[in-house]
Amino acid sequence: MMMIQLRTLCVLLCALFMRASSQGRYAPCQMVKPPSKSPLDGCPPGTIFVSTTDPRAKFTSIQEAIMSLDHTSSHILLIAPGLYHEAINVSRPGPLTLLGQTNKPDDPLLNQVTIFNASAINANSSVINPWLDDSDTAVMTIAPNRAAALVGSGPTGAPVQYEHGNSDFKAYNLNIANTYADYSVAPSLALDASYSNVSLYYCILASYQDTLYVGKNATFYAFESIIKGGTDYLFGFGTAWLERCILANRECGGAITAWKGTYDTTTGANANGIYISHSRVVRADDAITTLNLTHACALGRPWNNASRAIYLNTYMDDTVRPQGFIPWSPTDPRIVANLTDYAEGGSYGPGYEAGSRAYFDRLLSYKEAAAYTLQSVFGYLPPWIDYFT
Repeated sequence: MMMIQLRTLCVLLCALFMRASSQGRYAPCQMVKPPSKSPLDGCPPGTIFVSTTDPRAKFTSIQEAIMSLDHTSSHILLIAPGLYHEAINVSRPGPLTLLGQTNKPDDPLLNQVTIFNASAINANSSVINPWLDDSDTAVMTIAPNRAAALVGSGPTGAPVQYEHGNSDFKAYNLNIANTYADYSVAPSLALDASYSNVSLYYCILASYQDTLYVGKNATFYAFESIIKGGTDYLFGFGTAWLERCILANRECGGAITAWKGTYDTTTGANANGIYISHSRVVRADDAITTLNLTHACALGRPWNNASRAIYLNTYMDDTVRPQGFIPWSPTDPRIVANLTDYAEGGSYGPGYEAGSRAYFDRLLSYKEAAAYTLQSVFGYLPPWIDYFT
């Protein structure tokens, strides 16, 4: 036990040291090189270069590069600056890392790679196609197959699948945007991560409704990333941890988070939830200037009554509603004592009004908040997280 604790402490201390240096392990590879040098200088052996314009690239499409890979071994793609109009699907189980070229790998606002598509389902409410699923709109999908990627409907969502997807998917300095509309009109996902281990570093996810979906049996981690949306833009059925991220409110419909817990005993005890740590909830820099968002955005609402959302040491601007969390709707609250789990510990800023918080929002003591760690939430210290970025 002592050895495990020492090893965990070493990993975390090393991670803090490396992060303080603002130079991640892939920074030399990600730097944009002059024409006289190979774009792959400083990259791990075997890295594959993708570019829409550079003739030295092996592929002009990210999806083509992914499709060329074998099923199980580990691969790295270096993606040149540019706009990539694609829908990306990662179904292979082997580890995969996508690196966006950038001269500032510690600043997502200076990312130079954008992957985008424009897709929504049932945007015309008079014509509903029951065969379409929210997942069909995703710009990037990380799941073993379509059945696993499905969101589904009702309190339990799509049926449980028994095939696991990518064991270790990482993305650095990518902008992933669903550009279907500039307001919430219908489900339009940027990223669907299901039945996979997924982590993002210095990325930007952007849409308006349902930006990020973390599906069943998915574990997800984001570091120093920005997620933009307006309606239930963090939703899911898996387990997600956001560390030092920005949640950027473009508008306020539904809530920021909408999560489901599981009733299905085949997936084990309910460990599902979203955990937002040392982050910031703010008005998006591209929100319509005339839109009044003051006290308009809820921290979360329960997609089913086993929903869980925990905010830890997070700044909240005045877009946040005084009551924090809200019921699903006035006629269908989905709030059940000792089941629905909404909590805050160490919240601060003009959006935090402790005396106005909803009765079902647990306000955690310092000791209670400190009990939430990566290891306690995931049940282990995930080896698929890059602690040295």
